[in-house]
Order: sequence, then C-alpha cells, then structure tokens
Amino acid sequence: MVQFCDRFTQITSVVSIAFRLILYQCVKEIWPRHLGTPAATFLGLTPVGWAVAGTAATLVATLGYFITRKTMRRINEEREKGGLEPITLAQIIKEVRHLETQSLETILARLDSELNNVSLSSDHKDVSINGQRYSLHRLKYVVNKDGSEEIVFVTKTGRKKRVLLVRAASGQNGTAC
Repeated sequence: MVQFCDRFTQITSVVSIAFRLILYQCVKEIWPRHLGTPAATFLGLTPVGWAVAGTAATLVATLGYFITRKTMRRINEEREKGGLEPITLAQIIKEVRHLETQSLETILARLDSELNNVSLSSDHKDVSINGQRYSLHRLKYVVNKDGSEEIVFVTKTGRKKRVLLVRAASGQNGTAC
C-alpha cells in the first residue's frame, strides 16, 4: 500500500508539472509579446497579497469591534449613573449629525439676517449664496487652523469647495468667494 501511495504521488507530481508546462506554453503562445509576461494578479494583488490583505482587514475589524464594544459599555454605565437610558453607536452618530445640521441652520439663519448675499429657504433645505443655490445637507461649516471660518460645499467625490468666508483669520467678516 505504501508503495502504491508513493508511486501515485510521483505520478500526480509529474502530471502536475507537465500540466503547468503545457499551460505556460499555451499562455506564452497566445499572450502578445509586447505586453510582457501575464500578471497573475487581480486589482494589483496576487493571491498571497489578497490573503494577507483579507487577514489584516479582519483583524482590524475585530479589534475595532471589541474596542467599540468596551467603550460603549463604559459610556452606557456613565449614562445610567446620570439617569439616562443606554445608547448605541448608531444613535450617537445620528444625534451628532442632527446637532450639526441644526447648528448649520442656525448659523445660516444668522448670516441671512446679517448679509445680503445669503438667503435661507423657508423650509430650511436650500440656501442661496451669491445667487448660487446649494442643498443644505451638502454644506459644512469649517473652522480652519488659522482661525478663519468658512462654509464649504462638499462635492460627491468628497472635495471641499469654499462657498463663503464667514470670518477671515484677521477678523474681517462676511467676505464672499
């Protein structure tokens, strides 16, 4: 039996090598020479690279899950001490986004009353700045490192375009772009 297994292993090894050589010759004949050797990659990674990337992503996600869970447990313990009900991470994110929207609406309403080139719609969904109409959910209020404050439009690609300079670093107000 052992002799049969050894012989079978040798045969499969020879067949495997022969198959690889035939496949290599076929690819070599079919593949255009000016493109070089064909890359055995998908989106720039070899199978080993994908295995490493997948393992790293899984480790990072698992680590993030446990850290978040531990932090949320501490936050909810403190909320219970204060007489508040427990909260989830999704609820915190939703609340922060809601507060950000409310703050931006308040700032734009104040700018509407102070500046002639800013007008907030009655339903608080759109704002017109220098005659250009913007959706409120695409605008962000930014305080820069130099102390200047501006309203920026966030494009679909994530690029930020300044729409209105609210306060320059030197303290000048309401300079429109």
